[in-house]
Amino acid sequence: MSPHTKDRAKKFLLTTVRHEINLTKGLVVYRLLPFSYRIIKCVRRIIISISILSAIYSNKGIEKEYSVREITKELYHKTLRGHLFCPTPGCNARIVYNSGLTPYFKTWKMDNHIEECLHYFDRENRKSGVNTEDLMNVELSVDRKKRAMKEALKLYNMTAEEKAKQSGKSTKRNPKTQGKKNNIATRPVLKDGENEEIVKNEGVRGPNLLKRPVSTLQEKDEGQTRLVIGVLKNVNDSNKGTSILIEDSGKELYLVFEEVFRVNSPEYLGLFHHLEKYQTSKDQEDTIIITAVGQIRKSKSYDGFESSVFYGRDLEIDGIDLRILAMQQS
Repeated sequence: MSPHTKDRAKKFLLTTVRHEINLTKGLVVYRLLPFSYRIIKCVRRIIISISILSAIYSNKGIEKEYSVREITKELYHKTLRGHLFCPTPGCNARIVYNSGLTPYFKTWKMDNHIEECLHYFDRENRKSGVNTEDLMNVELSVDRKKRAMKEALKLYNMTAEEKAKQSGKSTKRNPKTQGKKNNIATRPVLKDGENEEIVKNEGVRGPNLLKRPVSTLQEKDEGQTRLVIGVLKNVNDSNKGTSILIEDSGKELYLVFEEVFRVNSPEYLGLFHHLEKYQTSKDQEDTIIITAVGQIRKSKSYDGFESSVFYGRDLEIDGIDLRILAMQQS
């Protein structure tokens, strides 16, 4: 904290001052009482926990301020990456744009904000983490996957303004670090894993089911269980098998329904023509949103990823189970 700020703080010790700070995220109101100068630091830590709402692009003499909603994944990776900085004057901390269902800004790893910056925080030296030597495969419950698909659909259908507002509500902080704990790491799988409820009852935290719009899939997702979401393009249902093509931001992904699907979900076999019927009943400008939980892998037939769906209940069309859709189309 600068000497000027300290002098002002000392003057406030003898009086009660009400401060109202109108921020983009909302109105933060706090009361400063004449107890101690330390209260200023406490209030300050509360204020800095708000999200970073904009960043300054600075490169070769060009400077421009961007909000989260103004940046796309393509623009960031082609032009902005490595050239975004904290919007606070005099603060040179680099900023990272994180794309996904709810995009947000965060501080570049190990970059520090100046003390006078609204986004300044104290780092601790060692990282807190989980001992990944003990890795447990856990099968997610049906209800857990259904809730995740509903949440993904809701986020996907949000407007840019709604996503920016949602992003403002979420506080993204650099992790404080404490030393590795001997906790058991968990990973979501679709079969041959531990029961999620039993694992929870034993005090082990269940795994996260990561949501991925098709355009955000990366190499690290290969071999992992992911919830993917995109717009329906085509349904291929034949004696050789069934596949569904979905698209997001110019990237395509095939959902494949193979032998494991036929064994696990025989009640869904023969229902995919109802999805084709549902698609043809829509106007050309209408979009049909597909959410599905499956195992991501590299495709052998084209340059990209595909997702193998194991269970019929792990597929939803505009938030509707295929069996219910079939009844509606009959």
